Amino acid sequence: MASNFDLETTTFLDGGSMDESGKRTITKHFIYTIRNNTEENRRKAVLDLTSLVPRKGSCMSDDPRYVMKSAKWNCYDWNKQSVKFYIDAVYQRAFDDTAEYPWKLPPFNVSFGTVEEAIAFKMAYNRSGEGEKDEADNKLNVPVLNSAGDPIDANTNDIFPEFSFSYYDKDFDAASVYEFQSTVNDYAQELFGHTFPKGTLLMSSLSAEGLVTYQDDGVTEKWRYTQVNMTIRYNPNGWGRRLLDVGNRAIFGESTKSELIYQYYAPIYGATDVEFETTPTLTNAQGYYTANRTYRAWLAEHDDATGCPAQLPYEYAESIPLNPDGTINTDALDGTEPYPEIEFQEYRFKNWRQLGIPREVLQRWR
Repeated sequence: MASNFDLETTTFLDGGSMDESGKRTITKHFIYTIRNNTEENRRKAVLDLTSLVPRKGSCMSDDPRYVMKSAKWNCYDWNKQSVKFYIDAVYQRAFDDTAEYPWKLPPFNVSFGTVEEAIAFKMAYNRSGEGEKDEADNKLNVPVLNSAGDPIDANTNDIFPEFSFSYYDKDFDAASVYEFQSTVNDYAQELFGHTFPKGTLLMSSLSAEGLVTYQDDGVTEKWRYTQVNMTIRYNPNGWGRRLLDVGNRAIFGESTKSELIYQYYAPIYGATDVEFETTPTLTNAQGYYTANRTYRAWLAEHDDATGCPAQLPYEYAESIPLNPDGTINTDALDGTEPYPEIEFQEYRFKNWRQLGIPREVLQRWR
């Protein structure tokens, strides 16, 4: 364990060299001696030494502008049963500003990009052949229907701008990760010099990592703080899901309970024969069975009725447009009105102010 080591010296190796990305790096060299040099303890020493390795992402105790990126450790000479062990910790200069504490440093890992996501393709900007919409009407307002006017069951890929950044916080509440993850902004939010309207930003990823920077002895704590990582996604149409208000169940009559929708070809009873309507009649299951019993009773009384089926022909209905009260929207079926849509808010609205997003992220990034 760490208590079995004594820090002998601390030196800097390759201080100020450039890595392949052009970042300035410093290698800090720690030399420890083992107190109990029995064979058993010496065999365990390299494993125990890991408790003294600076944690990845933590700041260097001498200069918080440098962040630990990698480290290696081992014994100096196993053949001579050496009691000396070393740690080489590579720190990368992440900030140019001077800072007394890590949580006063500017944001880092700032990136801008796009992300592609498969979503249900229910609403579109226009149909082929309709031409471009005016800029004021450039929103999802055309239901995705086939040429017969029925909904098309399909998915599409949408591409959204995405912003990622990290920052240090002294008093970050870990519970905020659960509280703010997968929420949308409930007020106009500034990011990188742009104002994004309410409901257009999604906190797609939020994580926090507790960090501790120790003095060179690897035991005495110097700073305790949190690295906060955020990824925010932008959708100009907001994050409500617009779906066609369709189904195969509906409310009939005075009932408050939905029933299956059937569509059947209603008979026209004649003296000796029966004809059927050319357009299916929409009804609930009970209505169909009632009509079917009436029809079969009529058929049993008319031996001379030829060409009639044994029972009423029907089709099981799919994707029937509905009114807000759950009844069948006959105007949409007739084509006199567009298919109705209904919007669901998939994510919670949340005030992001208490997250303490740094000022540098809110302002234009330079």
